[in-house]
Amino acid sequence: MATILENEMLSYFMQLNDADKSSIVKLLKTFIANKQENAMITIEQYNAEIDDAELEFQKGHHNTHNQFLKDINKW
Repeated sequence: MATILENEMLSYFMQLNDADKSSIVKLLKTFIANKQENAMITIEQYNAEIDDAELEFQKGHHNTHNQFLKDINKW
């Protein structure tokens, strides 16, 4: 049985055109995927990610602040 919030969401959703509905569905899929990706990780996984990031930085795989500003100005 749908809750009041779910009914309200459905009501608003039904007022959208097909293109807007498609955008909302994509947004929801992305939101859920990101939520799953950001699930709790172990301290070992966390430390491994930091170690990997430090190695990438040492290899020169990073951007400077000025590089980001240049990229942003291209938008």
